[in-house]
Amino acid sequence: EHGGTPNWNVSVEDVPSMRLPAIDRDVLDAQDAVTDQYKEAPWRFGVEHEVSWSSETHGSWTSENGQLVWRLLIDGADATCMSLRFQHFEVPKGGQLFLYAADHSEVLGALDHRSEKEWGGLATGVVQTNALVVEYHQPLGLAASPLLDIDQVVQGYRSLSGWPHGPNDHDRGP
Repeated sequence: EHGGTPNWNVSVEDVPSMRLPAIDRDVLDAQDAVTDQYKEAPWRFGVEHEVSWSSETHGSWTSENGQLVWRLLIDGADATCMSLRFQHFEVPKGGQLFLYAADHSEVLGALDHRSEKEWGGLATGVVQTNALVVEYHQPLGLAASPLLDIDQVVQGYRSLSGWPHGPNDHDRGP
């Protein structure tokens, strides 16, 4: 993260949104009851959704206070948290990306050109929310355009600290 703040003055009701399916806790709890018994099994805290959302095809672009701004709201239904993976994350110098809870309780960012990974994308940290705003800013005079392609959303349904094989879990068997 490299500092900065999103534009808190915009109402999220005006932001185009994408809705994730409702979480079926009964099915997930039954599956987790089996896999949580084994330390070798990856501990699941969320459901991974493959998506194809891009700054070119989803959300909205506006001009605000000398900035070109793109926003997309992700409605996670009953999610406890969300994170994203960008298949392509190319941000020109001067551009900034923020992820934040729609109620402004938590913000991740700014992510910028220094955040891009060698593979050309980016997997973000987790934001504790069920309504995630993705917001990108760049100065109006900047000629280059970002490439922001989201290919996965993780919709959390369990606490990240709930792994049953943590350091204080001495009573469980192998």
